[in-house]
Amino acid sequence: MDLSIQAFMLLFLYTIFLSFSLSLSGVWKHEKSEGHEDYGLVASEKARKYGIATLFDEPVEFIEEPVVLQYELRLQNGIECGGSYLKFLQTPPEGWSADQLDNEAPYSIMFGPDKCGSTNKVHFIFRHKHPKTGEVKEHHLKFPPSPINDKLTHVYTAIIHPNNTLRILIDG
Repeated sequence: MDLSIQAFMLLFLYTIFLSFSLSLSGVWKHEKSEGHEDYGLVASEKARKYGIATLFDEPVEFIEEPVVLQYELRLQNGIECGGSYLKFLQTPPEGWSADQLDNEAPYSIMFGPDKCGSTNKVHFIFRHKHPKTGEVKEHHLKFPPSPINDKLTHVYTAIIHPNNTLRILIDG
């Protein structure tokens, strides 16, 4: 086994948790990407929902430096109806583990492409609880960019600045 594959498998086995939720029943595979020599995490079945999770060692602070969310995505069969986004979960309740991830897990940020019906955009949704009323509010991009729907690898980046400004980049 190639050293880079071994390193990925160790990282995957010890830091990334597959969801056991029945609502996220898609089967992940680690295999060569179609038409490429590189390996990746592949959603193996059409029309399924997938979930993996990891926990940060400490909360992310938006105080002095920008926070950068970034990932590579290759839609080897394009996208007909689905999303390929990241959700950054709120602080989980005591006793929660990453393998309990499901569609209802409360998140603070959702970021990434989504296409189905008339929806064809890169989401950036920020959710927060109002400190006085306790009401949870969602803030969406007013003019979200469109995702790139081809079979090439693209890098999706969200840069969140401490002054509450945001930049969304695709391959930038």
